Amino acid sequence: MKKNVEFYCTREGNTICPFTKTKCIKINRQILGACAFSHLQNETVICPRIFKKINFEEIISKRVLGTDSFLVLKEVKIGNNFIDQIIVDGKDNNNFCGVEIQALDTTGNIESLFGEKYKPFCVNWKTTIKTIQSQLLEKISIFKKNKKSIVLVIQDIFFQRMFSKKYCFDLNKEFHVLVLKYVDKTLSFVDLYSYTLDEYINEILDVNDYPLAKLVQEKIKQFVL
Repeated sequence: MKKNVEFYCTREGNTICPFTKTKCIKINRQILGACAFSHLQNETVICPRIFKKINFEEIISKRVLGTDSFLVLKEVKIGNNFIDQIIVDGKDNNNFCGVEIQALDTTGNIESLFGEKYKPFCVNWKTTIKTIQSQLLEKISIFKKNKKSIVLVIQDIFFQRMFSKKYCFDLNKEFHVLVLKYVDKTLSFVDLYSYTLDEYINEILDVNDYPLAKLVQEKIKQFVL
């Protein structure tokens, strides 16, 4: 069986991440750390540290904040959660935006890719989507109240599954999605898209697909019967 996992860190290699030069966060009970793997003919990023292959902070600083000079604050607590980064204009501390980085979750065991009898290893789309939805709803609301925006950094295959491309980049909106493409171990910038909070809720949560009034009436009829 063809090995289709990209191995970067192993215990024998002192578990040092090649992108951050710090200890690999993926190695636990496994003997290796997997950053990406092939899934349905797509190279799928499963460790957010792989996004360090490209300087997305510089792209965000230029496009969203309008500056080449910036600071990166990591793991900042807002509300009941932490946001991955806050990028601050190096010349104006009141000019900043939040950054949330989301790779794809997986299910199963890596060993299954090598013919071992374990639960199949694949992308866990449901968990990934639920995780980012719950976090972004609170975080976008907080940043919106402060008249600041948030940028979500994701891979193109994740964007295609969650979002519509009809929303062009607009600095006046409070939520942006920075899309990256990963092919042949090369990461590249695709585009930026923008949403308001209401657009995000309608787009991601499919609010319009749930006719609540009709559902309530149907439940009332069942209850009465």
